[in-house]
Amino acid sequence: MKKVIFFCLIICLCLGCENSNNSKDKFLKFDFKNKNLHKLFYGNIYYKVNGFSSTYKGVKYRLSKPNNFFILESELNEFNNNNKIILFDEDVDFELYIHDLDTLKTEKLVIEFNNYLKKTFSYFPVFSLEFLEKAKNRNSKIYTISNEKLEPFFIDDLNYQSLDELKSIKFYNKTLKNLKSLGAFNLFPKSYSDVFIIHNPITNYYSLFPDIKNFKNLNNKLLFPEYSKKINKIVLKKKLHLKNDTIIKNDWKESSIDLTVSKGVKIILENNASIFIKNSNIIFEGDYKNNVVFFAKGTNSLYFDNISDAKILYTKFQGFSNLKNDSIALPSGITFYNSNVEINHSLFSNNKRGDDFLNLYNSDFNISNTTFQNVISDAIDSDFSNGTILNSKFINIGNDAIDLSGSKVIVKQNLFNKIGDKSVSAGENSILKVKSNTFKNSELGIVVKDGSEVISENNIYNFNKLDIAVFRKKNYYDQPILKMNENLKSLKYLIQNKSKIISKSTDSIIYTKKVEQRLYGNEYGKSSN
Repeated sequence: MKKVIFFCLIICLCLGCENSNNSKDKFLKFDFKNKNLHKLFYGNIYYKVNGFSSTYKGVKYRLSKPNNFFILESELNEFNNNNKIILFDEDVDFELYIHDLDTLKTEKLVIEFNNYLKKTFSYFPVFSLEFLEKAKNRNSKIYTISNEKLEPFFIDDLNYQSLDELKSIKFYNKTLKNLKSLGAFNLFPKSYSDVFIIHNPITNYYSLFPDIKNFKNLNNKLLFPEYSKKINKIVLKKKLHLKNDTIIKNDWKESSIDLTVSKGVKIILENNASIFIKNSNIIFEGDYKNNVVFFAKGTNSLYFDNISDAKILYTKFQGFSNLKNDSIALPSGITFYNSNVEINHSLFSNNKRGDDFLNLYNSDFNISNTTFQNVISDAIDSDFSNGTILNSKFINIGNDAIDLSGSKVIVKQNLFNKIGDKSVSAGENSILKVKSNTFKNSELGIVVKDGSEVISENNIYNFNKLDIAVFRKKNYYDQPILKMNENLKSLKYLIQNKSKIISKSTDSIIYTKKVEQRLYGNEYGKSSN
């Protein structure tokens, strides 16, 4: 009977494949035997196979069915930067949310199993820590629910050790709809452990996110707690104009405002006071003769969340520390999250504590004619952001001058002098153009890693310990790519085997097997510990 069913399945799939095969859909072709497919589809405990592999266009794939759905794994990160996906029927089309970041949607994939069997699927990435990182979430805490309590799934032991109470945490409103989106296709979790509660350390809010590979068609639907607090969208309410010098001794929190700081105004933060501004517009109106000054006398931070228009002109930021209090801990002294930022003719100097002076997360930015000087660690950290850095100076930076993760950035006509680690570092699928910059007296110039692509043009290198480094640090990213018009022969470099280099002198490149082991303070750069 199973053979008859399987034959009917083949007929049905073949009859429907012509209409479902859109030219825009991703296509894969294998040569799986019907006998093996039958075992995978219908095999019992003694007859079943866990999965099998095949190669298409030189890339190896593995198809398996560990639970209720087919799982397809590739050697490459070809499925929206992921390599492991869940396959659903073609008409299963949903979208999910993580935090207040991009919408994650199903995509289409056509698989020709053999000459007789062809089917169009919807697919979605398998949940993993790597998937979360590529989805713009640098997670710190992930929980499941057990007996109406939070059960740790993953916790960043270095920065975030405290546990939360389920009744006290706040959820992003959109993510509470994730389970409803799946329920529309009769997909439900088998247990509470199949739904993750994911922390956003930048905002201290949480997302409810499904581990879909364990879902199935169920009549019994789990009920999740209804006391989850939601974030409501807020519109601008008032205008605030600072025209005189101001001393801030306690945390200053504002939301939904138009904030203007006049030229020549000095804002002094004392004690542990920090400024928190959300859902607002800001403009610091300094000019050439009368700068706006933010001076941190204690351990102080600036935090900007969802700033639709931030214009920072002729402004000095001095003495800041990374944000850390009872409710939130961040690595940066100044943080912009989900914001549009313009910084011109400004100065960032002499911070006291933290991994980054300025962190731009999921934001659009333009920085020009600005100086970063005497920074104890990283000057600019761009996470999943897009922007330009032009005509600026980075002088005496303790760690990285510019550190990019998942970002698209142009770095042009800047000076990098006395950089303690990497002058420009592109990682985690960043796309970077580096043109007409000067790198001198520094540990490293340009570093390309982990699926990033860098175009380097007309840069000048003087007295650096290492000019170029290209390698893969995390194996769940593809090999990095460096395209350059400079002559590698005249530069000091370390390039890992299998890295993709497009240059005038590729024939004479000397490759190195273990680049990472020579960086991070071992031979070049600075220790990351």
